[in-house]
Amino acid sequence: MAKNESICRLILNALNDKKYRARTIQGIAKYANISPSEVIHELNSNKTLNQQVKIYPRKSKDGKVLITTRERFDKTAPLKDRFIEAFATTRVIIEDEY
Repeated sequence: MAKNESICRLILNALNDKKYRARTIQGIAKYANISPSEVIHELNSNKTLNQQVKIYPRKSKDGKVLITTRERFDKTAPLKDRFIEAFATTRVIIEDEY
């Protein structure tokens, strides 16, 4: 298995952890035992991964970007978050700030 595929799998496993509706970049990195920069690189460059994940429409309590899978958002997001997503005029871009 290529390194990119294993990192992609680790990121998806982190996002599918039932304890969390969505995860921060740091939370994904901690779970996958990789750097936040590697998480960001994969999210921005891996087309397969990019098709499966989305930026959550709200940020964490401390203002950090949250990431989830598209499937999980469709199944578990509360109505309020779906409403925010539907009417959002700007989209958050994940930048390498770590």
